[in-house]
Amino acid sequence: MTISGPGILDGAPFERGQLNGLFLFNACRNITIDGVLLRDPDAWGATFARCDGLTIRRARLVGFWRYNADGIDLCNSKNILVENSFLRTFDDSLVVKGLGKTPFHSIDGAIPIDGLEENSQSAENILLRNNVIWCDWGRAMELGAETSAPEMKNIRFENSDIIRTTHIAMDIQHGDRAKISDVVFSDVRVEFDAQIPTPIYQNSDDQVYDPNADPNYCPELGYVVIYKGPWSVDQENGTVENVRFENIRVFGERKPRFVFLGLDPEHGVKNATLENVVVGDQKLSAENGLLPVVANEFVSGLEIK
Repeated sequence: MTISGPGILDGAPFERGQLNGLFLFNACRNITIDGVLLRDPDAWGATFARCDGLTIRRARLVGFWRYNADGIDLCNSKNILVENSFLRTFDDSLVVKGLGKTPFHSIDGAIPIDGLEENSQSAENILLRNNVIWCDWGRAMELGAETSAPEMKNIRFENSDIIRTTHIAMDIQHGDRAKISDVVFSDVRVEFDAQIPTPIYQNSDDQVYDPNADPNYCPELGYVVIYKGPWSVDQENGTVENVRFENIRVFGERKPRFVFLGLDPEHGVKNATLENVVVGDQKLSAENGLLPVVANEFVSGLEIK
């Protein structure tokens, strides 16, 4: 099946929860989406669950302003290509998830996606390349936070530009049981503005937002964590192995961090590599401390090249 543009899917006339996003595909095969503009979804913008064989190219995502307005969520899917697209989203922009038996969380009062049982399909063979991302709140490129799947492997974010992010540029947020392996962030350019508004949750209607609450605030550059979090549904935790951040260019005066956190000796991060990470015209090395690199005792095989 092919859906091609030019054309606009506009969720603006609909209240939150009326659409469940602009695209919601479940257990579909051999889909092509080309040249379509998505605007103002009621929740997650485009969700693909248990799909096999998906190509998205030349998509444009704009006007994502509502809470929890993710861009493209690839859930328990395989053999995926997303390329040559522009995503400006409020929440997480370009995401690989393992929903497993987790309800679909795009709206208040989550609804189940049929077939996402406990032994749900792995997420694998996913290439996300030549994209431009502007993320206003969450994470620009992410695996997680839902990682309920047997495996999540062979996933590449490649040759892309993150022109703005608020929390984390590139991350693996691992809260469930999947074995995550062979994930690469390659040839990614990340821009950090001279002034970055501080992200703050609003706790009351009369709370006044102060964008300079923390004038030194800087999003994380890379973040890999195994943990139990609010979106975790599996009793057991998983592992992360063979993660590479290579040919990463950072533009701006801020000094963002790389953070690697395993959960315990059995659920750790193994063989993470930072190779050719460049800030301005300087290359990160193990000796120069150009950017902070934080790792706990459950991380092994961390290399800076």
